[in-house]
Amino acid sequence: MDSKLQLFAKVLLKEHYDEFLEMIQLFNIDKRTFVLQHKKMLEKGWYDTSSEDNEFSEVDIMLCFAIASRRMAVIDWSGEEYSGQVKRSITMMLKNYGIERFLWNTKKFEDSLDWDKIRRGDYLPLLFQAMNKQLNRGGYSIAFCDTKSDCFRYAILPTAEFVQFENTELDDYLTIISPKIYNIYLADKGNELPKIMLYLKKKFSVPLSEIKEFCSRDKILLGIGNSIIVDEYRKEIEQLGGKIETEEIDR
Repeated sequence: MDSKLQLFAKVLLKEHYDEFLEMIQLFNIDKRTFVLQHKKMLEKGWYDTSSEDNEFSEVDIMLCFAIASRRMAVIDWSGEEYSGQVKRSITMMLKNYGIERFLWNTKKFEDSLDWDKIRRGDYLPLLFQAMNKQLNRGGYSIAFCDTKSDCFRYAILPTAEFVQFENTELDDYLTIISPKIYNIYLADKGNELPKIMLYLKKKFSVPLSEIKEFCSRDKILLGIGNSIIVDEYRKEIEQLGGKIETEEIDR
């Protein structure tokens, strides 16, 4: 097992770590049989076990084992299935640290939201950021295990442990990041304006008759997102000859 993965798994899984090591040994002996025997666990981590073409890694097993052990949770990028889903899952994870009750205070955050401007997928990053600030005051942090998928896999770690792993890549597949989020702006349209105009027209469904006026703005808000999403926007825009600017959102 990769040494960085081993260290992170030990910090994340705590008393379940030895059980995880036994599971990894079984996985490496016969992966096909392991997948058949642990379908429920893998599906809890939102992995598809129906296709034999899926190749699982040790990172995948760690994520699914952590979710099954209630050391991690997973949610679709688009939003909560029910109100309070994220709060409930984090409250459950805090019990691993002996915190039976955590007094959440997210009313100020909720009241600050302009729902007319929040697009699909924007709410969860803002919620995670607000909750992380409250957790930080108690010495804990939300850790995202980002696999560039369409969901959030998140865990709770003591802040002193989280900072040891922030922005660490595991197995060239997973990056551990914080819930910090940024406004992402198109700040420089470069020398190939037609390409940028086409990109913006498709992204924002701007009518052809309005695209020139739309593009005349000094800075155009492309979206909001974490450091991974910022990097994706940067690569996308630089391929079109432009540049982005970011601004950390502080609520």
